Amino acid sequence: MDMVKTRAQMLQEGKGFSGIGFKRGFHPGNIFNEISASGGGLKKFYSCMDAFAMRTVAYTTARIWSFLYFYDWINPDARRVAKADFYVYAGLAGGLTAGVLSNPFEIVFTRMQADEMYPEKCRRNYKSFADGLVKVS
Repeated sequence: MDMVKTRAQMLQEGKGFSGIGFKRGFHPGNIFNEISASGGGLKKFYSCMDAFAMRTVAYTTARIWSFLYFYDWINPDARRVAKADFYVYAGLAGGLTAGVLSNPFEIVFTRMQADEMYPEKCRRNYKSFADGLVKVS
């Protein structure tokens, strides 16, 4: 489903917003059928699973680690239960940190999904997630 979402966003990029994308013909069912019919069948949807796994692992690990770090920094006494706003501040700081740290992984994942939408000469043709990460850097 993430590939369908990414393709729908790419198709709408640069267009003026005039409501939900259904009016412009970018229905998720149509995009799903188009990807499936373009060759490769359902295997096409799993072509960048290594990038998906790395993005998920990197974001989740960074978010949990940074939440715990900031929570311990805000609430140094382990015997005391923190107030709700401490949880909110630690969560916001953790999400911000995870977003910044996992941004290169997100770039590679999105580019791998949207690569087939470009003309042949403009494609990046990443062989794997590691190849894409090297080319992005």
